[in-house]
Amino acid sequence: MPIYVDPLFNCAKSDKWPYSQACHMTADTTEELHAFAEKLGLKRSWFQCHHKNVAMHHYDLTPNKRRQAVRLGAKEITWEERADLVKKAYGYKAPREQRTEGDLDREILGQLVRSVWIAWAKEQSDPKPSWLVEWDGLSEPDKEVDRRIGEAVARFVLERQEDLSC
Repeated sequence: MPIYVDPLFNCAKSDKWPYSQACHMTADTTEELHAFAEKLGLKRSWFQCHHKNVAMHHYDLTPNKRRQAVRLGAKEITWEERADLVKKAYGYKAPREQRTEGDLDREILGQLVRSVWIAWAKEQSDPKPSWLVEWDGLSEPDKEVDRRIGEAVARFVLERQEDLSC
């Protein structure tokens, strides 16, 4: 089973993270993720598991550690592939071309919105602490906002599927 690294993104430096870029390293199982992290010399205390679903568990990597991970066999993936891995972990199996509005899973869409929001917040020079709250730490009203944003984006894409096809 592979280890994955998503694209580097810009982030704000802080006392905890003194780097201007980062990416996430994930795997299909927590055991594989920890074993690979050990090969990279990462501390177990850096492991982030703020979510029940293993697809959301990760280590943050610097650009140098990302290059090292790829040299050791980690698979480079796009943000779209990362989203597909998360959806797969939740049992979402409909191929892109067969998706309909009825297939929308509000919880997954909300979690995807939250993960993109947090990635954006980390790019800011002085992010508000509330911007960095993971899905499981959100209040129900805040989760509902993210679900609605996710649904709106998904509906927009579904309505324009033909227009967006090459």
